[in-house]
Amino acid sequence: MAQERGHPLVRAVALYLDLCFYHPFADGNARAARLVFDFVLWQARIGIAELRPVFALPRVAGDAAGYLDFLRLVIALSESRGAQPALRRLAASTAE
Repeated sequence: MAQERGHPLVRAVALYLDLCFYHPFADGNARAARLVFDFVLWQARIGIAELRPVFALPRVAGDAAGYLDFLRLVIALSESRGAQPALRRLAASTAE
């Protein structure tokens, strides 16, 4: 598999949301999305301290602010050394 660009947390969230909202399969989209999310983070050796808040957060298709909230929560709960600077950059870029 070719190495993709971007921080693994951003990739994991983007892939998760894409699978959840595009529904490419007749059944099992949420399970497939969770599997891809976990796989991307596992490859990058990033752990999430507590996943319940992540998947309890409501997600609505087309809600850009909700997507960013989801990403911020994943970054905040991650155990990645590079995650907190990524969160600060994300917060600064969306603070307008």
